[in-house]
Amino acid sequence: MFIFFLNIGNELTFKYIDSLAKGFVLINITNHNLSTKEYLLNKPQPKFPNWSEVLHKLFHTDTFNEAGLNHNSLSHLMHQLETLEKKYVFPISEPDMMVQSFESSSLRKLSLTDLSEEEILVQYDKEVADTNQFTVLGDAQTMQYLRVHSKVSGLLEVPSPDDLTLARICGMDDDYELYHPEDVIHTIRFGLVTLLVISTMGMEINPFSDNYEVEFRMGFNSPERFKTVKRNCKLSNKGKDEIGTRHFDVWTIEDGHSEFSNVKATINIRHNQSLRVACKVLFFVTNCILLDITPRDAILANCLNKYGYKYYREQLNELCNSYFRESQEQYDSESTSNMKSNLIKKINARIVENTKTQEFKASVQKRSLHFKCGQLGILQMPAFLEKCIWQGVEF
Repeated sequence: MFIFFLNIGNELTFKYIDSLAKGFVLINITNHNLSTKEYLLNKPQPKFPNWSEVLHKLFHTDTFNEAGLNHNSLSHLMHQLETLEKKYVFPISEPDMMVQSFESSSLRKLSLTDLSEEEILVQYDKEVADTNQFTVLGDAQTMQYLRVHSKVSGLLEVPSPDDLTLARICGMDDDYELYHPEDVIHTIRFGLVTLLVISTMGMEINPFSDNYEVEFRMGFNSPERFKTVKRNCKLSNKGKDEIGTRHFDVWTIEDGHSEFSNVKATINIRHNQSLRVACKVLFFVTNCILLDITPRDAILANCLNKYGYKYYREQLNELCNSYFRESQEQYDSESTSNMKSNLIKKINARIVENTKTQEFKASVQKRSLHFKCGQLGILQMPAFLEKCIWQGVEF
């Protein structure tokens, strides 16, 4: 869309060329006493696509098709999301509801490895023997830990390996402090997002090779229990009938919270570049959908965090112009100020909803915008996704 202003005497006219129009439309606005500034202030803003439109575009790209994802994959993913939204009211207020929503039946579509589960366990146990790491074998169907290495007692200061349970990690037992009120619901949501993504029809995950990583805190009352956890989770393959229902973890434990910035989670695919890109994109999109963060919200959040309050409007306009090769200002100071204000209110609401206990709900609101966006997982948008969103913007 292009607009040309013509000054003819005291009259202001402009030519409007719409990409959908077949010709030029000449409009005289003198009689309406509409100034150039007033017109620009009332000019419609760019219309961003919704996530459904973005997903449809993504699943028709060469990258997604090369990853083995097609229209059936999209339908399957959308069905999973719709089922989840019907079953639960978002935002989830307690983590156990999300834990109970895990379903592993669709995970039984993985490649087999030559090594057995027991051989893998023995190998990793040797590798972590003299480190700040321990191993865990879990069952995704029963939501239980089947085997926890004895090193956990010293590293997490729990009486025995049996004391490390999913319920306690998910914030259901304050006595052990095996979670952090600001992190736990985000950690569970990221686990749910991972399950939704890797169980999508067409996904091929290699056990013991591809993995899911998440970083979070434990401890919130007793300083001696303050720990930072990096969990590396690989799907296991005990047997053909149980493929994908079990997972093998390596937990790395650091004392304190001083080096922690925010909860981080990612799916790492090593055997297929296109699938690696697709997984990271779908992880970001699915997480935003669960949080009710729109594509425009995500674009603006990244601009604010990258360029700050002083320069984000300039950068937003430059992004518009770079994708559509225009030199006019799409967003004025008033419109971007309103967008920023509404986004910050939404982010504050989401961060409070996804934090446990009234004490931490109050304190987390005082944290920086960067921390809040990081906790929500809406920063560092994949470049492939950002390009796809802008291609769907209507001017």
